[in-house]
Amino acid sequence: VHMHKMHGFFIPDIEYLKDPKGLLTYLGLKVKRDFLCLYCNERCHPFSSLEAVRKHMEAKSHCKVRYGDGGDDEEVELEEFYDYSSSYMDEDGKQLVAVNDGANSVELGSGGVELVIRSRSNSGV
Repeated sequence: VHMHKMHGFFIPDIEYLKDPKGLLTYLGLKVKRDFLCLYCNERCHPFSSLEAVRKHMEAKSHCKVRYGDGGDDEEVELEEFYDYSSSYMDEDGKQLVAVNDGANSVELGSGGVELVIRSRSNSGV
């Protein structure tokens, strides 16, 4: 609550967040240990101190995570903390669920826009 009220910080796509403690720990380490701005991320050099990165983030209104701003790097960096599977729908509006039950494997097709489910009990699709 403090971070939102005082600094405008919020967690993107919170409804899909599966590991809030992990995400906050990760972001905290980026600022406190690595002296990186959460918004600039690795687009600029690390700052020389925690005080310097905090001043920068407040002055530039960078008390936020760069997420969903058109670059895929941020999504990849944070994807381990999220689970978007409940948002997957087919063209009829039915929820799609990929199950990894040990008998099947799910892979991305060669075109990059389809999933291929292979049965592990035989070599067929």
